[in-house]
Amino acid sequence: MSSLFGNLAIASSALSANRQGMSAVGSDVANAATPGYHQEVTAFLPNAQGGVTASNTRVSDPPAAQAILSALGTNGGATGQYQLLSVAQSIFPGAQSGGIQGALDQFWSAWQSLANDPTSLPARNQVLTQAGVVSAQFNSISQALGQLVQQAQGQQATQVAQVNSILKQLGQLNQQIGASPAGSGRDALENKQSNLLQTLGGLVGVQGLRQANGTLALWNGGEEIVSGNGTTDTLAIPSGSAPMWSSGVAATGGAVGGVNTARSQISGYVAELNALANSVISGVNTAQIAGFDLAGHAGLPLFIGASAATMGVNSAVGANQLAASSSGTEGDGSNAQTIADLGGAGVGSIAQQIASTTSQIGADVAQAQSDQTASAQGLANLQKAGAAIWGVNTDQAGILMVEEQRAYQAAATYTQALSQMMQTLVQL
Repeated sequence: MSSLFGNLAIASSALSANRQGMSAVGSDVANAATPGYHQEVTAFLPNAQGGVTASNTRVSDPPAAQAILSALGTNGGATGQYQLLSVAQSIFPGAQSGGIQGALDQFWSAWQSLANDPTSLPARNQVLTQAGVVSAQFNSISQALGQLVQQAQGQQATQVAQVNSILKQLGQLNQQIGASPAGSGRDALENKQSNLLQTLGGLVGVQGLRQANGTLALWNGGEEIVSGNGTTDTLAIPSGSAPMWSSGVAATGGAVGGVNTARSQISGYVAELNALANSVISGVNTAQIAGFDLAGHAGLPLFIGASAATMGVNSAVGANQLAASSSGTEGDGSNAQTIADLGGAGVGSIAQQIASTTSQIGADVAQAQSDQTASAQGLANLQKAGAAIWGVNTDQAGILMVEEQRAYQAAATYTQALSQMMQTLVQL
């Protein structure tokens, strides 16, 4: 049978344990909407003196947490890629004069009019006008796509800076957690760490392992970016390259990976635009040089430049210098007809090149959008499942608070009864 003082010790342990339980529930309710917060569960165990010992445990599920991290990286990558590609699709094939194809259709039509009436000055002036429209269209699209590539590079620089900042914070938290005993103090640090990890997971693909002392070890594509002792890696963007870790390993996944993929694709669209511009420049200039102008002189190149950005109309070519004739005979429009026929739609034609590039961009955007939609839904499902595991249910927390309160009141009543017995003994 316990002594009076032993019973007081039991009562004291009950008060302490239930107070700790109420504290855990109160923290859960207060942080129900805090990002990265994991609820605490209080376990009550009997001690050797007949009393009770309470311990709070942060609820977690490592496989579920890793699944969410992976989904964050997938969704971040798909979103970053889709956002940039959708802009590229709005740029190519251009809007002015119906885009590149529309501008070229007018250009070929002007040459057809000249072929029908080789000596017509209005028809010749119209060819020059439409040549300027075609050049301006190529220049405009090239500039817009170039600006989009620069925008992607700017996004990457911002993302890299954010990644490095988060890694530094995670490393500092690892040091604090490693030096902290298990309990609510360390749990708060781990919750802060989890919140940062959610943001990092959207930026780069992350694989994580929480160690026995609560610290996190993180990897990206096999590269350790945060160690358990707080050492962190650094992400940078070498000139003309993809974002890389200090070891030279390329960063993968997340928005960083998605933007890098989109930037590469857009650079490919620029290359295709330049190839298209070269086809127009080469095709028209070759025919011009092979023909004769209104005075019977050999034709001059109509276009200058070697890319969509540098394409322009040769200022040395006026209306009379357009080589409409193949023979040098006045009234011969056969060479103008040859140039007009460049607008055909056969295999390998300029029109087919435009259609192929436009189709490729459309397919890329459709795939990126599909990936983004699917990954967003998958992420939402995993986050919902995770919330069911470690999130706070305020209704249940309210019920638990009442139970803890009643247990505390019972322990207090027991303590008060013992105190009255003690007073009686003292009086006796």
